[in-house]
Amino acid sequence: PTNWFSDFSIQTYKEGDCIGGGKLSLLDCLKGNEIKNATSHVPVGTDGGGRIRGREVPVVVVNHWFLEAGVVRVKSIRASDLRDVSIGSTGLANPRVVVKSHGKTHSTVTMTNAAVDVGPNSYQWDDDIPLSVVDEYALTIECSEVDEVSGDQEPIGSAELSLLPLFKNGRLDTSVDLKHVTELGESLEGGRVNLVLTFEAPRGAAFPRDQPTMTSYTLGLSDTIMRTKKNMDMDEHDDTFTEDAIEKAFTMFDLDKNGYIGVAELKHILIMMGEHVSDEEVDMMISMLDLNGDGQVSFK
Repeated sequence: PTNWFSDFSIQTYKEGDCIGGGKLSLLDCLKGNEIKNATSHVPVGTDGGGRIRGREVPVVVVNHWFLEAGVVRVKSIRASDLRDVSIGSTGLANPRVVVKSHGKTHSTVTMTNAAVDVGPNSYQWDDDIPLSVVDEYALTIECSEVDEVSGDQEPIGSAELSLLPLFKNGRLDTSVDLKHVTELGESLEGGRVNLVLTFEAPRGAAFPRDQPTMTSYTLGLSDTIMRTKKNMDMDEHDDTFTEDAIEKAFTMFDLDKNGYIGVAELKHILIMMGEHVSDEEVDMMISMLDLNGDGQVSFK
């Protein structure tokens, strides 16, 4: 599919004749456990009642997975003003940076090699770290002092870095401020980390809204939004959505099918659609429909 709204169309044939068909939602492929390969059971009946001429509707078992969408390379990492967590007055001896990517279907964890001391509490890592990207849209940057003998780590600080600007531009030279929260809840400044990243993707791969020829969320179909609007159980001259249309939209956003849409689900789908939203914007969207203040939206 060329967008996050399209379904996979599945048809079954016997001796050249189509005996049934069904749909597999791309969003449904994102739910479940964090594994690359997943399995879906798709009914391939021709009616909506679950039976065909008195018989049970056959089900096709589909094994699906997401392919690599590109490679993020961390070309250079430089840290300054790192929080000194060493014992005594010797200063940091072996600070390392851990780069983590985390998505619904794929995640990676990579640690840098030893650093080069380039000044007071400042360090440089010249590692070229490749990170395969499947559905990730952010990195976690963690800095720690590592004991080379025991392998124990003393955290200096961590930060989140959005990959969306990198996906759009192909190169990102940026910095993040490290924070460390103690067991007592105290927030400590950990220093600053500067990173240079590049993104290499197959030709034509991009977020829907970042495609150069896009006029809607569906490639090549500039009137898709209007046509879709008229096809969603609505009167052609009525801008009011029916309850059935709203329920279908709600079900699409409810990834874990628990009857509620939370902040994480809404943000994940919006990002997959190419919407560059902040946590504050998602919180505001949820609060507009959150009637009981539990941080979620229910259909009722």
